[in-house]
Amino acid sequence: AVPSLLLTGITLAMIGLANGSMWQWMGLWFLYGTLSLGIKATVWTTAVSNRFKTSRGLALGTILCGTAIAQIIVPPLTQFLIDSVGWRLAYVWLGLGWSIPCCLLAYFFLHDRKTPPIGTPSTEHRAAAEPVYGLTLRQALRSVPLIRIGLATLLTMFIGTAILIHQVPILTALGTSRSEAAWLASLAGMAGIAGKLLTGVMVDRWNASMIAAISLTVPAIAYFLLMDASYGLPVQIVALMIIGYTAGTKLQLTAYLTAKYAGLAHYGKIFGVMTSLVGIGGGIGSTAAGAIFDTFGDYVPL
Repeated sequence: AVPSLLLTGITLAMIGLANGSMWQWMGLWFLYGTLSLGIKATVWTTAVSNRFKTSRGLALGTILCGTAIAQIIVPPLTQFLIDSVGWRLAYVWLGLGWSIPCCLLAYFFLHDRKTPPIGTPSTEHRAAAEPVYGLTLRQALRSVPLIRIGLATLLTMFIGTAILIHQVPILTALGTSRSEAAWLASLAGMAGIAGKLLTGVMVDRWNASMIAAISLTVPAIAYFLLMDASYGLPVQIVALMIIGYTAGTKLQLTAYLTAKYAGLAHYGKIFGVMTSLVGIGGGIGSTAAGAIFDTFGDYVPL
């Protein structure tokens, strides 16, 4: 995680300083996408899933609140940086502003059953570690429950990421100013914190698959509310709160259910497949959303 954090931040800063060449621009984004794999959810959820048992859902929800907190802070911060120093230097500030503190936090505090805390002898740590069990990657690829989880993840990330990436243009198309849209997007992040924590508590207590089914269905109501500008700002706020509440639970539920059905022996590899489906669904979905807008002139068909 440590080198990935540092190199990802540097690459993001380099994107802002690109010289205008399309090939350089595409190359830097490809490099960013590759390097950022080392700081995605696989790293954090693997460490937490190996540490927690009875309250694993709440633990996963707590660590993934980081993305919701970022969703609160980053949209208005980015708009402020663009207005103050321009979009190029905004990339530099965003890229370097978090990477060094995160590197220090990861180095001193990120450890799981395989890596002892700073100052703990590795032999003592290994002796205290409990054995873990679970499916191999090959077995997981043939597991019907895990295949269903993977397909659900792919489909929900397709539409969910499409809406999330385009939420500011969607709001501006409804007549909201860009600065107001950035603040409204941050409201979704506030709802996301509640969603992650409450979902974590619920999956620890009740049927996790049923909680997932409900969480992945409810956003349809929010999408309907965003189809007509005449509903007004209060309805748009409700829609964004619903989207924010459920958006963060998708990856959390995937992580929890993967650990439940696959076990922990090869969790990193198996969940890596799940996050690959997240990337595929999100990449295609956000591109499809742009194509729909270019074709129809608005986001209603989406």
